Amino acid sequence: MKRAQLKQQIISKIEDYLAGRVSKQHAAAWAISKMRGSVFTSSDLLLEDALTALAGLHDEEERFATAKEDLVSLLSALKGLAPHSVTIIST
Repeated sequence: MKRAQLKQQIISKIEDYLAGRVSKQHAAAWAISKMRGSVFTSSDLLLEDALTALAGLHDEEERFATAKEDLVSLLSALKGLAPHSVTIIST
């Protein structure tokens, strides 16, 4: 699958979840299915982060599930409206 197509699918899934059109279980299962067997490069970091955040919705314990604010931030970055910064710490 082309990265641009995956990006659009992720945007749609986050929007659907935030609008209440899909459950957190559905969004998480979808993200996990997209991550299975996928290999992400350093240029795909935003896509991988967004899928990981959606996959984190699976946790029934609300305090451990991905915060909606994080999804809103990732959505803005995916749409090019805000930067997506990542800090990499080497040991």
